[in-house]
Amino acid sequence: MEPGQTHLLPGVIERLVGLEGPPLSDAEVTAQLLSKERGAEAKEFDEILQGLKLATDSKNQVVADLMVKMRAERLANWQKAGWLQRNAALPLDILLKLQQRHEWTGKYDPFRLLVEHSALTRTKLRGEIVGGRASYVDFTNPDEWLVPPSSPQRATMVQNAEEAMRFLGVRRAGLISKFDLCKFSYGYSRVGNTPKILKHGRMMPVRLNLFPKVQTAQESRHPVYVLEQSNEAFYFQLDEALVRSWLLQPDLGCADAGLLAEYPDNFAAAMLSSAKIMSGYLEEHDRKSDPTIFKMTYALLHSYAHYIMQGIQQFSGLDLGSIGEYLFPSDLGFVVYRNGMTLDLGDLSALWRDHHEAFLSYLRNFPTSLGCNLGNLCMTKGGVCPDCIMIPEVICLTANKYLSRSTLIGRGRPDFIVGEERIKGYLQYALENARAGQ
Repeated sequence: MEPGQTHLLPGVIERLVGLEGPPLSDAEVTAQLLSKERGAEAKEFDEILQGLKLATDSKNQVVADLMVKMRAERLANWQKAGWLQRNAALPLDILLKLQQRHEWTGKYDPFRLLVEHSALTRTKLRGEIVGGRASYVDFTNPDEWLVPPSSPQRATMVQNAEEAMRFLGVRRAGLISKFDLCKFSYGYSRVGNTPKILKHGRMMPVRLNLFPKVQTAQESRHPVYVLEQSNEAFYFQLDEALVRSWLLQPDLGCADAGLLAEYPDNFAAAMLSSAKIMSGYLEEHDRKSDPTIFKMTYALLHSYAHYIMQGIQQFSGLDLGSIGEYLFPSDLGFVVYRNGMTLDLGDLSALWRDHHEAFLSYLRNFPTSLGCNLGNLCMTKGGVCPDCIMIPEVICLTANKYLSRSTLIGRGRPDFIVGEERIKGYLQYALENARAGQ
């Protein structure tokens, strides 16, 4: 967001979440323009209203439509310029959190991620043709890059995808042909990736070193290294109804479950109301706390993303170190992408084209596919340990925090929330729902 445009953010969030207030009346528009000393604009607005009235009275529909369009364009431009401000409709708790978003680390900021998902939807998920290829292809409607059109293989692929998505609790899934990402790095540490580390029985500070200075023109400066990539990615969005049912289970005991009843048709609003600050190093994760809607949904999406990454590793030839993740908690979506600067050889396209059946079978083969070398002991004594779905910390969004297999298959309880009851996994809810619908 550009400097000086922060005041526009509440309006953007209202629109994205679906909590917009009533539009400004004509009198309010004029009053706000005059209060901003925009007399010329107020006069122009009055002339538009007069023209609209004359066209309506004379039943000249063409001119009336033109005036309505002109009025809408002027209001949009003036609002963008900051001269008009709609009545706030965001609930007070969401508005207060929006004002405190500077305390969040950017990659966890739910308001920022809401805007980013909207941008992803607008630029990629519409499936517009770019460079001769669709920017996004649903697995339930594959294009010629994934399977020959009008072939028996296509019908089988669609049927397999639809059935698997029901059993996995996935509402939407597909391939993004180019997932644009920009990363930067300005320093490094030697002994740990947090400000403090336990050493010799005491907490010791960790030094963050800037990269050595390089000569630029007349002076030397510390460099910031930037990596831009545009690689293939898988996009997944979970079923909101199933997520709500999973969050409302008595054994989980979400402290703010009432928000789901308060916003029965607006999951994003419930998530924003539930959100608590997530700092850069997630120190709050190390202290057990009450389960909340936001925390448990984030853990579910994160664990699911790691599960997908392990499946990709099995069938694409990519190792875990070359796969990345991006979460959109308020939209129940996540992206798993090829993480690398070398030429994209279409590994994810090839995975779906050649091995989609094996990939989906692996994902549906839970809890076995989420087991570990402890075998039966692991499955019967909780299954809460997240080790089986951990990935290298340097590529994980949270350094393997807010992660638990129990969010997927139950049989235990995440170790970052209070309570002793074993919860039921999301995939168990999805399986029961799919069987009930057969």
